[in-house]
Amino acid sequence: PAYSDGKIFVGSYDQCMYALNAMSGDLVWKFKTGGKIAGSLPAVSDGIVYFGSEDGFLYALSEKTGEMVWKFKTGDEIVIPPTVHENLVMIGSFDSFYYALNKKTGEVIWRFKTGGDVFNETPFHVYNDIVYVASNDSFLYAVNVKTVRKSGDSRPENTEIPARR
Repeated sequence: PAYSDGKIFVGSYDQCMYALNAMSGDLVWKFKTGGKIAGSLPAVSDGIVYFGSEDGFLYALSEKTGEMVWKFKTGDEIVIPPTVHENLVMIGSFDSFYYALNKKTGEVIWRFKTGGDVFNETPFHVYNDIVYVASNDSFLYAVNVKTVRKSGDSRPENTEIPARR
């Protein structure tokens, strides 16, 4: 779960994202998606709750009301927590892409193709504008969030770090 402004946000296999009062446990709001919310822990930034669903969408909801601000469709399931960095919200999908979206509008800024499902149990970390992305293709990718081209399907130079076996 995630905490912000006196509320706990948690997704469920019943396809819903819940906002609960952190003190009382009372339901503040509930939002139904089209798929389970399995591994995508929510991220909260600037009054917006971001999370993925097995229906392939990344959702952005109002932290206060639970109303949808925007949603973005990937090519497959999302079972990874989003990463928020500056004006970006980033998410991986089983479609082998790692996406960076404008966190206010949901517009795609860039996408990065890996050789397998993009999956992790915790959000990927950003350090010095480099996001470290793991894929089921046995590679760890170091992607500069500011220099990946918007067309995005090509890999920047020197971004693959082979996994040690």
